[in-house]
Amino acid sequence: MFLPIGPDFVFGPRDFNFKRVSVRNEFGCQAMVRQIAIDPVDANMIYVLARPVSGGGAVFRSDDGGSSWTSIFDGPQQADIGNAKAGAIALNPINADTIYVATDNSRFWVSNDRGNVWSGPTVMGGVTVRQMIVDPRSAVIIAADAAGVLVSPTGGASWSNVLAGNCTSVAASFAGPSGGDYYATIFQAGLFHAANASGPWTNLCSQGIGLPARSSGANIFGCGSVGVI
Repeated sequence: MFLPIGPDFVFGPRDFNFKRVSVRNEFGCQAMVRQIAIDPVDANMIYVLARPVSGGGAVFRSDDGGSSWTSIFDGPQQADIGNAKAGAIALNPINADTIYVATDNSRFWVSNDRGNVWSGPTVMGGVTVRQMIVDPRSAVIIAADAAGVLVSPTGGASWSNVLAGNCTSVAASFAGPSGGDYYATIFQAGLFHAANASGPWTNLCSQGIGLPARSSGANIFGCGSVGVI
């Protein structure tokens, strides 16, 4: 039996009884999972956003802890061909039946029944959404977009760009009844912090607190390339 030793999508399973996530590839070689979201109430309810090397993205749901999967984003992709390429997924922690998916070109979709029926898209006003987080106290949505940090206090109906720049990631500590600590990495600019999602935002790389300053004119050096998890 011959097994490939060269480049592959992600993996080529030696067990051909492997239960693949995507039906696009008979041998399960292309399920490049970019993001995972787990229901905060039911740990058996898992969502994955898969992005192959080529072709469109997909969103899958498992109701049984990963033993079986259902594709749940086909409707938006068929309704908005060329635009609904999933880029980020998040759950509403206040109501886990509500899930959010944002696409590469900054379009926003909502499902209130775990992905069976979708509404949208709402135009977010950005370029490319990479990540979303949701405040568990208020359900305010915060998105990392190539145009900046996008914030929606309205469940995705309207958006504001609160920090311009090529945002690669966002993170937050939601301590207390309001406010908190919000962080965003802006490529070629720095690591930014705010006490509220709407700002004001401060570049921590210019505060002399031990973070490296951005290297002028460099593409990969300096604080602008630091990731936040």
